[in-house]
Amino acid sequence: MCIHIPTVPFPDDDIVTNVLIIKAIVVTVLDDFSDFKGLNIFTQVADTKLFIYSVIGRNTSKTGNPWNEFGVSAWIHSELKPKYIACCFLLDNGILIKSNHTQYWYYALDVMFTVQYTCMKPKSVLHLRGISLTVSNKICSSNYSTYVRPMYPSRRMDKETIALCAKQIFGNLRPSLVVTWFEYNKAMGVDKIVTFVNESYLSQNTYKVLKYYKNQGFLEILPIEFPMQDVIPREPLHKSKLVASDEQIFVYFCQDRLAGYSFIGVIDVDEFIFPQKDTNFKELMRSLMDKYTDSASYTFLVEYYIRNWGRQNTSEQLVPIEYIQRAAAMNDRVKNIAVRDRFEPGSITTHTVNPRNGFKNIIVPTDVAVLKHYRTCRDDWKPKYDCINGTGTFQRFTDDSLKKKLEEMIVKDNITLYGHILHIMKYLDVK
Repeated sequence: MCIHIPTVPFPDDDIVTNVLIIKAIVVTVLDDFSDFKGLNIFTQVADTKLFIYSVIGRNTSKTGNPWNEFGVSAWIHSELKPKYIACCFLLDNGILIKSNHTQYWYYALDVMFTVQYTCMKPKSVLHLRGISLTVSNKICSSNYSTYVRPMYPSRRMDKETIALCAKQIFGNLRPSLVVTWFEYNKAMGVDKIVTFVNESYLSQNTYKVLKYYKNQGFLEILPIEFPMQDVIPREPLHKSKLVASDEQIFVYFCQDRLAGYSFIGVIDVDEFIFPQKDTNFKELMRSLMDKYTDSASYTFLVEYYIRNWGRQNTSEQLVPIEYIQRAAAMNDRVKNIAVRDRFEPGSITTHTVNPRNGFKNIIVPTDVAVLKHYRTCRDDWKPKYDCINGTGTFQRFTDDSLKKKLEEMIVKDNITLYGHILHIMKYLDVK
């Protein structure tokens, strides 16, 4: 089956994937931690607790008016009501235009909400200098520094393409796991990955790995920090409702930035989509699209490889080879691959997709594909399930299918994926 997904023209500027446009200033996406110094990550709207992270163009017009709307992703304090926010357009000639947003999605788990507004470009406007927000009963700010110059999606390709959003990569992740994850996804047909980093929460060795894939053009790295840290402190190493709300800003960004790709997924670096029969992700997507012609997204049930159960192969370096005992597949914190133009803009979260009218979400049968997640027992599991001992819901099953995939899949020059991963680790001098 040939999957037909309509294409649209892209502007000649602002499509280079290694630049991030903030406050009308071109900032090179991070080469090393020194690039964080003095970098403005978000834009505060004057005299408000409203902070804009990104503005990205969309092309939804049926009349040929390109880039007719923009997704504006922001944090908003709970003192403000997300509904009562308006869009502000700064034109090239300095004129300001205020208009109501046409829709918004928000994620409210604590005092700082993450919101994405859809701002429709006025029909008479051809060129914009920037876009901002304001409280509905106030005028647009005349301070140009509060306006964000729009970005645009990565260029669409004619063939089927797959992109993943890894959200924020942080902590003392084993570089070997990060290399394994990137090489597996590349070998399985992923075309682009986007992630977010903050120097305070990432080791130098892990960043070395990320920079390697960024230099290949496979990975786009965006800087991130969170507003109002002085009065509302939080950090990703300590999970909370506020941290979960912050993470949604990454997802808002990804679904617009990656809108040029046929399929978009939000997948963490300890999670591996595993087709049971198809040899790669594009074959999997074709077979799913063939069977479910009205699908907006595909939901993968989760097989947890519980690291508390110990390493079954202690001499190995790679997580999917070390750990081969899992629980049964669960409908728990599932992940999705969404189909372009079939979901509501701004509606994707880490675990859900809201389909457009006429389309629906599909739970993928476990004999077709699953999500393999390598992690320790969650705190909320311990009183309810016996995941430490591996009984009841968390009964242990031995499953080395991903191990075999790494050891048997040939990637190039008759080298297995496993051997290729070890070669990259040696080249980068990481473990």
